[in-house]
Amino acid sequence: GALKLPDWAPPLALILLIIGLPVVLATAFIQEGVRASDGEAGTAARVSAEVGSGHGLLTWRNAIFGAVGAALLWGGVAIGWFLFGRDPATSVEPAVAAEADPGIAVLPFTVTGSEVNELGEGLVYLLHSNLSEVGGLRAIAPGTVLAQWDRRVREGERADLETALEVASASGGRYALVGSAVTLGPRLRLEGTLYELPGAESLGRVRVEGRPDSVWALVDELAVEVVRALGEVGVGEFSGFDLAAATTSSLEALQAYLEGETYYRRGEFDVAVAAFQRAVAEDSTFALAEYRLGFAQGWLTFNVIEARGHLQAALAAGLPPRESLFARATVAYMDQSLEPVRELRAYVRRHPDDAEAWFILGDALLHAGVGEIYDWLEEGQRALDQAIELDPGFAPYVIHPLQLALVAGDSARAAGIVEGYGAVRPDAPNDRVHRIVLRQEFGAADSVSVVVAADSLSSLGQYPDLLLNSSRSAELAEAHYLRQAEVSGEIDIQLCLHIPLRRGRLQKLVDYATDPRMNPDQVFACPYFARIVGLPVSEELLEQAVERLSPEIRDTPTLFGATHAVDRGRWDDYESVLSRMRRRLEDAQAAGDSAEIRDWEFQVRSTEAFGLMARGRPEEAAAAFESLKSDWWTHRWWLGQLYLELGQPRDAVRWLSAFVGISGAYWPVAYVYLGQAYEELGEVDKARTAYASFVDMWGDADPELQPMVEGAQSALRRLGPMDQ
Repeated sequence: GALKLPDWAPPLALILLIIGLPVVLATAFIQEGVRASDGEAGTAARVSAEVGSGHGLLTWRNAIFGAVGAALLWGGVAIGWFLFGRDPATSVEPAVAAEADPGIAVLPFTVTGSEVNELGEGLVYLLHSNLSEVGGLRAIAPGTVLAQWDRRVREGERADLETALEVASASGGRYALVGSAVTLGPRLRLEGTLYELPGAESLGRVRVEGRPDSVWALVDELAVEVVRALGEVGVGEFSGFDLAAATTSSLEALQAYLEGETYYRRGEFDVAVAAFQRAVAEDSTFALAEYRLGFAQGWLTFNVIEARGHLQAALAAGLPPRESLFARATVAYMDQSLEPVRELRAYVRRHPDDAEAWFILGDALLHAGVGEIYDWLEEGQRALDQAIELDPGFAPYVIHPLQLALVAGDSARAAGIVEGYGAVRPDAPNDRVHRIVLRQEFGAADSVSVVVAADSLSSLGQYPDLLLNSSRSAELAEAHYLRQAEVSGEIDIQLCLHIPLRRGRLQKLVDYATDPRMNPDQVFACPYFARIVGLPVSEELLEQAVERLSPEIRDTPTLFGATHAVDRGRWDDYESVLSRMRRRLEDAQAAGDSAEIRDWEFQVRSTEAFGLMARGRPEEAAAAFESLKSDWWTHRWWLGQLYLELGQPRDAVRWLSAFVGISGAYWPVAYVYLGQAYEELGEVDKARTAYASFVDMWGDADPELQPMVEGAQSALRRLGPMDQ
């Protein structure tokens, strides 16, 4: 796994073992026979006869030489592949799509009749579900087709044939379906023409007609007609997927679903959620509506539990294979599992045009890949870049790449992403957010422009929070979160901890932590988390924070209550907290509450792992934290520190790099420890870059924090200039 060897490596090792097994067994049989006769007369003659008959080859000496040779063969092939044969982007590079089948792009239908307006773009989604089930044919993903359509066709306009076929070709299609939906009194007619690209050669017309409330059946029939027409030129083999079985018989539910898809693609998630909710209300078994509701709800509220519930309900109701894979993969990485990643990699090789597939692969790697896949960040970013290339106007695809560019201070990369999105969605709310943040991040900002920018962002929903959490512009982020505090009446951890950490403002952290408006649930977390990352937070400030906690919180045994006890040298208090946790776990087990069991098991195991670390048993502590597969930043931070202590810098990088990815809270301090790890690895340029990034952000830190800055500056002097 660490070497990223290809799929044939384990079978090759197994084959060598299978070949070796009978050789070893035969050698054992012959050699035991030789030893049994060793004391008898004529031994030399018998041995001579055995050698003469070929058994002399089956000696332990030869078996050992053979085993060593097989191991060297396997190791040589593997190392050769690692050094010379592998493509660093093999997992997600479009070049691997040579195995992809010829693609068909379904273009938005022209519609006549107001009652079927939603079918314009809707048939792109509906026909894709059926055509994706055709062997030997690849249905181009709807998002990819519609992204190309948005680039070339203005909203409300009709595309001419040349433009439509240009969209199909740009989407990666070898074939195109250009169609129309027309209401004829009480009847609905769907018809279209198939074209082969390039050249725009017509392969024939397809047409079906029926009642408007039987759209699913009509779509099934139209898909069959399309496949028959392609079959006449030797393309595709229809598997007979029944779309209606996975969707709905309600016309109202269908119309609401298609309306939701339109708003979802535009990134207007509040309107999309309302539409999908109407669809589910009309038909509670509507799997596709439940599926999309899960994603839309997730982007609107960032409520993982709610999003997971909708996706699980959709899976239970029965989804088409594509959507089923995406739902399973998303639920898995929400639970910190990468189990479906191999399936996703295989899928994007067969469907290199599917932006949603690339996004889900990249999102899974960025959220759950840390600690599991060595180059999770690089592979995840490549996958997300591919999603943006295919569909630059869909805001969720843009978020993480833009966050990564902001954290890295890469103005060119950030500007490219923003311009690409703005070209498709000019003046959309998210486009305004992007441009405001970039002006403050990389432009000439002053106190007046910061106030104006914060005013503008305050009216644009929750989306700005995602980017400001990764912004180096502490001034804009602070102004934005202060506006939120004015509305809510509370200061939260964004202001108290995250903002001071951007530039090393210890006094500002103290001021916010002691402010009466500080969120009571976070009043201890703010200064204590700062202490965990190495800031000189006083015990007096922590004790004041404890006093402000509610009695309920103080009486609940928690990991950080136990760790704080250890910090103060009170191991009896630590053992008391751990004992109370175990009792809570026993109560949950007795009640059969699975959620409570999971939560208390996690707390107990985390506290035990910290105890091992505090008692100077780093190897056991690292193993314990690794086994938790936790997405808590504290666990990842402790793992980075443990591996530095153990002299395992590559593993330290594996965990510390999580803080300079999309996690925009603790990355400045993480650069210090990354610099140390890269130095130990001998990767001097990376070490310089890490130290320089820290000095750039903390150069004018508060006096109490200047020793950390001086340490990084000293390391830079020791390593020499970047061009050395």
